[in-house]
Amino acid sequence: MASKLAPHCLKPTSDARLLVEAGCRLVKLVNDFGSAAEYLALRPDLTLIGRGYCDYTLLQQLESGDSPEQAAARFVRDQRERYYALNPLIKIWEGHNEPSFGGPNESGALARMEWYGRFEAERLRLLTGLGLRGVIGNFSTGYPEVGPRETRMWEAFLPALAAARDLNGLLGLHEYSAPWVWWLTGNYQEANCPHRRLQPGWREENIGDVGWLTLRYRQVYRYALAPRDLDTVPLVITELGCDAVGHNCPGTPSGAWKDLAGYWDSYDGARDQIDYWRKPRDARDARDTERYYAEQLIWYDREIQKDAYVLGATIFTFGSDNSTWERYNVAGTRVTQYLATHIRQTSGEPTLPLPPTRPVEPPPPPQPSTSRGQPREQYSRIYVLLPPTAVDPAWVEAVADATWRERHFTIGASADDAGIGNLHARMVVIINPQGWGVNPPIDQWFAKNYPGVVYVSLRANSPAELKNILLNTPLPAPIIARPSPPQAPTGLPREPYERTYILLNPGLSDPDWVKALARATWARRVTIGGSSDDAGIGDLTARRIIAINPGEGWGGDLLSWFEQYYPGVSVESVEGETPNEVAQKVRSVLAL
Repeated sequence: MASKLAPHCLKPTSDARLLVEAGCRLVKLVNDFGSAAEYLALRPDLTLIGRGYCDYTLLQQLESGDSPEQAAARFVRDQRERYYALNPLIKIWEGHNEPSFGGPNESGALARMEWYGRFEAERLRLLTGLGLRGVIGNFSTGYPEVGPRETRMWEAFLPALAAARDLNGLLGLHEYSAPWVWWLTGNYQEANCPHRRLQPGWREENIGDVGWLTLRYRQVYRYALAPRDLDTVPLVITELGCDAVGHNCPGTPSGAWKDLAGYWDSYDGARDQIDYWRKPRDARDARDTERYYAEQLIWYDREIQKDAYVLGATIFTFGSDNSTWERYNVAGTRVTQYLATHIRQTSGEPTLPLPPTRPVEPPPPPQPSTSRGQPREQYSRIYVLLPPTAVDPAWVEAVADATWRERHFTIGASADDAGIGNLHARMVVIINPQGWGVNPPIDQWFAKNYPGVVYVSLRANSPAELKNILLNTPLPAPIIARPSPPQAPTGLPREPYERTYILLNPGLSDPDWVKALARATWARRVTIGGSSDDAGIGDLTARRIIAINPGEGWGGDLLSWFEQYYPGVSVESVEGETPNEVAQKVRSVLAL
């Protein structure tokens, strides 16, 4: 099949041009875009990807206090002035390079990844508005964690992946290994090192057609993307090569390819994936470490050719703008000559077509326009959604204990309540998303029934663990509410239903009020919160509100307020001096 190898260019070089002339289909340019016109003149159908340097890091943006949407707007504005406007031939742009937030078990890591997922989703939307496309992610080698039973970081990144699917974006990953490109794929594992083979009971470890560093992308698509119908998002390996990665056998080095030449010279190649290095030293074409590196890259090319969703892999690097990268530089070496020959020889071969995008279900027939349940103004809503498996009110108590004194979230178990409302800014904090099953997963359910909802997920094995997570993991800032309503009404209920909302007045800041109400009513799974707008919003046939001590805390007549802004709601008042007294009265109102 046609080669998918491509140059990663830190500066223009004749070697990169050589690959374009040979027929490569992709080039990545970093910070120096002067060769774009030259390369496109040679190959008009060439795909160009650009990455511009930035004066601030993603971590600085994350810690600035800006919402992801604000941070993305700043990034795109700055990059547009500095790069996009000056380089119109480049239509696809990367964002921040190699973001890292720690592992899924580290405090705050999932929340930071969710923030980044929203950042990248917004960046794609802004690029689309400029007539451009984006590459999301660009994660470093071996990151984020992924495996058959480990996809939490990727779940947190779902907003960006869904945006890439819907907005013609791409996913970028970096893949390096050493002392060979295939190390930690298949049976090239640390457990199979020679000294391990001598240990009693040793059994060979083989992980099949995937890898932990290179070919790791197959785990990402197989375990994280495909189950969520996101495996049609095209992939670019935006950096490829040898680098210091660790997990080597004793006595074998790890580093850039030029660091490995001495070791390769002393190595017999007996267990290689390729035949080249096994040739005797007196062979007519004596062993050449530069060709050996090229042959390793060609092995990788043969692997990615098997996966239609992989657009290409850019080899780091062609040319260097920093002495640090000289150990990786292939420009001026025979590596590029061997690669050009390979690309030329395969240029006439077919390539697998990209997987078709999954057909979008036709929208439901338009609903007659109605003003019922329209928000009095655009605002940011956050709904903490508990799964059907959370039968114990202790789950609600955990949320209340951890959050109620600071933020009076709406808490409930109704995914419909979480999604309805003609609002731009609807965020759902999904507790234990696996509790909603997989037919479909809850993220796909929202995408189908309440498009535009932004969600973050938290996993906990018990109410106590959930409380601890909420106390130690700051929840994302609310999405910025745009002042004008959506052009097309959104958040319409998927079907008519009746909602009951227990509304606590703003003065009831002690979580004991929520906890007592949960113990009394959770058998009915009634939504509980402190937002009068959440209580009134939604084009529903019945909106029932049980208002707790409505004469306190609102500074006015609550019933008149609802009549003015949310006509048609049914408001019942419950008065009481203690949480338990009120809870028992509400229980009677609900006939529990």
